[in-house]
Amino acid sequence: MRKILTLWREHPDTLLVPGHDVPMLWHGRPVYTDTRRAGIRSWFGEDLAATTEFDLTEGEDHR
Repeated sequence: MRKILTLWREHPDTLLVPGHDVPMLWHGRPVYTDTRRAGIRSWFGEDLAATTEFDLTEGEDHR
């Protein structure tokens, strides 16, 4: 992790693409290139088309 951060700071125009998050650029700190989203979609009945989505990012700064 330290090596990646060191290289990233040396080359701030490099796009970092983690396997678990939105791609980022380095501008003195990580800056996301897109909106972060997190949620759960569930169904509670017989019809799989009738789902309920729970937004886990509500109220947070998404960038």
